Amino acid sequence: MQENSKVQPSLNKKKLHFFHDLAQRHQNKGNALQAEGTSASLKEAISRYKHAIVLQQKLPLDVHEYRDDLAQSHEHLAIAYEIQGTSASLNKAIIEYEHAIALRRMLPLDIDQYRNNLAQSYHNKGDALQTQKTNASLSEAIAQYEHAIALRQKLPLEIDEYRNDLARSHEHRAIALQHQETNASLAEAITEYEYAIALRQKLPLDTFEYRNDLARSYENHAIALEKQETNTRLEEAIAQYEYAISLREKLPLDIHEYRNDLAQSYHNKGDALRKKGTSASLNEAISQYEYAITLRQELPLDVHEYRNELARSYEHRAIALYNQGTSAHLNEAISQYQYAIVLRQELPLDVLEYRNDLAQNHENNAIALEELGTNASLNESIKHYEHAIALRRELPSNVYEYSDDLARSYYNKGDALRKIVILLQSCGHEVKPLS
Repeated sequence: MQENSKVQPSLNKKKLHFFHDLAQRHQNKGNALQAEGTSASLKEAISRYKHAIVLQQKLPLDVHEYRDDLAQSHEHLAIAYEIQGTSASLNKAIIEYEHAIALRRMLPLDIDQYRNNLAQSYHNKGDALQTQKTNASLSEAIAQYEHAIALRQKLPLEIDEYRNDLARSHEHRAIALQHQETNASLAEAITEYEYAIALRQKLPLDTFEYRNDLARSYENHAIALEKQETNTRLEEAIAQYEYAISLREKLPLDIHEYRNDLAQSYHNKGDALRKKGTSASLNEAISQYEYAITLRQELPLDVHEYRNELARSYEHRAIALYNQGTSAHLNEAISQYQYAIVLRQELPLDVLEYRNDLAQNHENNAIALEELGTNASLNESIKHYEHAIALRRELPSNVYEYSDDLARSYYNKGDALRKIVILLQSCGHEVKPLS
């Protein structure tokens, strides 16, 4: 009996190490699969994280390392659900983040790493809530970022990781404020972006992550400045985009994330130039979109994010061509919209963002066809409005953006039908009213 009592603790310890190590292998494999970014790899990543959680739940959670590792698996599972982007998967993500928060709140927060990890769980829950895009979820997201900021402000900011993470929480709070779309929240968002920039300017920019994150802060600040809709703010925004481009041009573009982010800076600068509306600025905007397209064409388009962003750059180039107002530019714009539609038709339309973006493509193509003004082009435009309506009717009506977009699609279809009636009447055709 004495021998058994001595052997048993040793066996238990071996078993604990086995479960811990096996769970870690599942988590690492899940991370690698998630990074691939395809639908199939995400599903497999989710399975791996679930295996890790089952194993980690067998470990004694009064051991801080085991508790934090379990929280990390819940968090990684949440991120995978969030990337899937459906209403159901976003709800699952929020639940998983809440599991991570509950676990990490029981850790000793005088240990900096545990404090920062808890802050990250709050921050990530904020991201998922923000993606839901309702007024209630935006307000709740802001509260989550505030929890993260309060925790991170007590960390030693001479440590680069903690400084950058605090900047990120200020930045994401700013994005949520910006989405509330009031003058007061927009002004507060601009202040938050400035906090993030000030924090990140003190980071070593020979570290690629920090260089890219500073570029992102300049870029998001620029987007907020644009929304204030004055000529001065628009010029300031263009300057901020140029800062972002200058930072990102020095990043290794064989890394897909950095290539796509540089493309986004060119794309966003194009948007700001397009808003200026002059012939020269429209030509320059088209050039910026072309830079973005060239960069994005080299990305793996089986990754949904990259496929959608390439489509967006084609679409915005089309808008700039349309705004130039000539028949030749109009026909080229229609061709660009059709490229974007073809790209987006291969995306998973249970992801709300992709469904609405494809609907917007159809609608913009319809507007351009309508502008051609022939009977054939007007009838073709009706078909595209109907595609947009069919797509948007499947989106959640409690999200203002989606309900407003659906209403606009109906209105625009009605306007195109009215133009067909006028055209027929001008050709001497009798058009009978509906009974």
